[in-house]
Amino acid sequence: MTHAKDILFQSATTIEKRGTEYGPALENFEKACYIAAAILEKPISVYDLCIIMTALKLSRISANKRHEDSFVDAASYLAFAAQFSNPEPTEKMPAVTQFNLEAVKMKMADAMQEKK
Repeated sequence: MTHAKDILFQSATTIEKRGTEYGPALENFEKACYIAAAILEKPISVYDLCIIMTALKLSRISANKRHEDSFVDAASYLAFAAQFSNPEPTEKMPAVTQFNLEAVKMKMADAMQEKK
């Protein structure tokens, strides 16, 4: 049996590792929001994305309650949802909430160029 504090510790460790591997979480969530907005042709906030990802993890947990990583990931996404639910005035939220499809396409193209 896994203890709650072990799940939360693993979540914190995973968040730190992902930050080292992929960069700041907010930037990654923003990019995912731009991609989702372009596909859906409607805005999606970072908070909404975190809630959606939590829902995905809960769905997976319902299929396999013994897969510990799903619990760790769900805890991580909920923590990010809390962080982005009421951002500090200095915390930048993605412009996609004022949706403009052309701006999203340009932002995605710029992100692709950065990868090259």
